[in-house]
Amino acid sequence: MARSACTRGWLPLVAVVGIMSACTPGAAAPPTVTATSATPISTGSLSSTSAGPTTTAMSDDEAAIAAVKRYFVEFNQALRSRTTAALRASHTDSCIPCAAESDNIDALSAAGRSVTGGEIDFKNIVIQQRISPTQLMFSGDMIQSPATVRDQSGKTVESFPSIGPKKAYVTVRLQGNAWKVSGLSA
Repeated sequence: MARSACTRGWLPLVAVVGIMSACTPGAAAPPTVTATSATPISTGSLSSTSAGPTTTAMSDDEAAIAAVKRYFVEFNQALRSRTTAALRASHTDSCIPCAAESDNIDALSAAGRSVTGGEIDFKNIVIQQRISPTQLMFSGDMIQSPATVRDQSGKTVESFPSIGPKKAYVTVRLQGNAWKVSGLSA
């Protein structure tokens, strides 16, 4: 059965996340992970984490990890609400998989479709690499709950099984005064 443009790819980090090379301008491939620091930041799940903006009282590491968590919280909220403004604000314009997922959620909304489930829990987050003073790479364990896509009448048009736990990598970049997700890979 062919997948419609409205449902294809809505499932995050599964089909498009592997293209991290497109997330960072000029990058040809995901960076080789040479752990210059393997500092555990958080072992909790997203549900226990504030998704609020970073503050000047936070260290760069804390602000960067908050940006990672905020991205996934905003993604989960966008799935439920089918509005992507906050999700788009949590990632850089150059993050191709991030923008693609935002576009997919917008397409679901435009088609009158809804998603039940599909939320991502990203935990056991560790700094993998300090790429530069304004760019960090994190790794963590990603788990995505099963999901069902329904049309306007409530009829199931597609469903997806749970995914994970699966190792995933997230790159964040300081843009102005805010850390934002700039790359995803799983």
